[in-house]
Amino acid sequence: MKEKIKNKKTVIGNYQDTEQKTWNIVCMIPDRDRYIILYKNNKGNKYNNNFEDFLDSIGIEKRDIKWNSKDQSNDCNNSSYIFSLKNLEFFAEYLKNDKNTLINDFETIPFKSFSKEDIENIRINDFVGLYLKNIYQMIKNENGNKPIENFLEIIDPCINNENEVNMMDYFDIMYEAIEPFIEEDEKKKFKAFIIKHRKEKIKYN
Repeated sequence: MKEKIKNKKTVIGNYQDTEQKTWNIVCMIPDRDRYIILYKNNKGNKYNNNFEDFLDSIGIEKRDIKWNSKDQSNDCNNSSYIFSLKNLEFFAEYLKNDKNTLINDFETIPFKSFSKEDIENIRINDFVGLYLKNIYQMIKNENGNKPIENFLEIIDPCINNENEVNMMDYFDIMYEAIEPFIEEDEKKKFKAFIIKHRKEKIKYN
């Protein structure tokens, strides 16, 4: 990152505020002899001294920091990383198509709010599916003989956690995530695994 700053490149990414325990989006845009810093916390909180120390540490001394106070959270606690990733998409789209508006109107841009249901859908569809697909691909690369057995051994303890009452919602996502990559005999084993756990989990819902 320091090399990009030294070469006056635009930098965008996640910044973890360890004091507030949140993930935030930061966009750093060079502007003549300074940097314009755009900071977005999903609850609309302002940056703190730790963030300014961070900017000093990467070599941004001359800067104009802007922050957006829009509260997107709707009391969705412990979801700042999901908000930060969705906001990252938002920033990237503006940088590509309307950079000047992003800079000039940043404080008043209406960032999208997400309900608790939206967050849970994003968590399941965007992240659970991708996570499971990556696990399966990793196992297949390491052990090409019987990857589905090893995959099911890994995820079985997670599903057997009785506190995970929402796992019923994950089964279809799980199957769709890896179905394109598995052989027909593996599909049969996975479907049998899902049927077994659906029966066991029904009493928790």
